[in-house]
Amino acid sequence: MSPRPVDIRPDPEALLRQAQAAERGQLKVFLGYASGVGKSFRMFDEARRRRERGEDVVVAAVQPDVDDEVRPMVDQLETIPSRIMDGVELVDLAAVLARRPAVCVVDGLASDNPPAAAHPTRYEDVQFLITAGISVLTAVNLEDIEEQQDFIERLTGRRKRQTVPQEFLNRADEVVVVDAPTETDDRVLSELRQRALLLAADVAERQLDEYLRLNRIQASWGTQERILVCMTPRANAAIMLASGRSKAIAWAASGILGLATVAGVLTMTIFSRTLTSGLPLAAGVTFYVAASDLIPEVNKEPGIRIAMVVFLGVGLLVVLRHYFH
Repeated sequence: MSPRPVDIRPDPEALLRQAQAAERGQLKVFLGYASGVGKSFRMFDEARRRRERGEDVVVAAVQPDVDDEVRPMVDQLETIPSRIMDGVELVDLAAVLARRPAVCVVDGLASDNPPAAAHPTRYEDVQFLITAGISVLTAVNLEDIEEQQDFIERLTGRRKRQTVPQEFLNRADEVVVVDAPTETDDRVLSELRQRALLLAADVAERQLDEYLRLNRIQASWGTQERILVCMTPRANAAIMLASGRSKAIAWAASGILGLATVAGVLTMTIFSRTLTSGLPLAAGVTFYVAASDLIPEVNKEPGIRIAMVVFLGVGLLVVLRHYFH
């Protein structure tokens, strides 16, 4: 029986999407995990560099509270004044289309327009410009994504009224996470940062799946999970490398630890005569782990709450030992 021939003809849907992509503008989104991480700086800095390379760049929307570091870059770029409607600044779509630049910068993506505007929201203005063949640079925070509101509320206790759907990010040609390091060990900022990185990875995975589907590519190109762990010379290498392990290795390590615990109990039961030698050895290992890994991590937490938990645990062990003896 002869093998079934493989259909290598182009997918009509893929051809249509490619034709549409050739006519539409490109969308690049700068995603910040919190306010003040520098997403607007990165966005306007790229606009400045593109202009220096000869691209036709204009600014169509700027946040009213521009940082002192960002203002000089904005002043170097051509700006199309915003329209004012019902006291709200809008992107002047007609003026942008008449000017027809190659790249348009739109800040403050998560903004609602007045009811009389052409589109209810600013991100829909951006979609309109992209459809018209104008590429757009824009910026948004994680807390402004509609599907992330439940997570944001659990973490910060508040929700955003003006939001952008995650589907908007999924359709972006490029999403850049502005991953500025935090100066403190704030738990909220740390979780926001991790969530933003996961969101960007999810967008990239969706884009890859869409590309494979439209081009009828069955092979996975050997793609699999890759985790890059970056360390400074002073970093706690053991903990950071462990955090970069895959889930399968983590489960295997947990299983081995459980089996080792059971084996230790059985061994000490069988060789009870050596108990007096085994306990000091176990205590020494415990103190080593506490001194090398646990105590440094405790000291990173602000305040004394975690330290008090450690000392209360030690005190509880002393009390229990005295009670049972």
